[in-house]
Amino acid sequence: MPSEIEYCPFCGARLADEESLDDHCGDAEECANARDRWQSSRPRGSLLASRRQRALGWVVAGAVVLYAFVQASLLLGIIASVVVLAVAHVDWTGLA
Repeated sequence: MPSEIEYCPFCGARLADEESLDDHCGDAEECANARDRWQSSRPRGSLLASRRQRALGWVVAGAVVLYAFVQASLLLGIIASVVVLAVAHVDWTGLA
């Protein structure tokens, strides 16, 4: 399976053998406009996670602390919860 794009996703035209999508969009004005609209509509990544993701982090951290308390290893539970909360506050989809 080829790793390069064979067709323009904006107009459907087949790209020449050595032609890149940037070259094609530079030549075809309507494709360039469509590409600009597509890039401006993409959500910009943020390092801050959504409220739902942070809430889930708190729930998981609470479960870890509760489990550690039952197992009599409270310090390990607190350390694990700090790690869980730190990971929950990063928007991993924005970093991709």
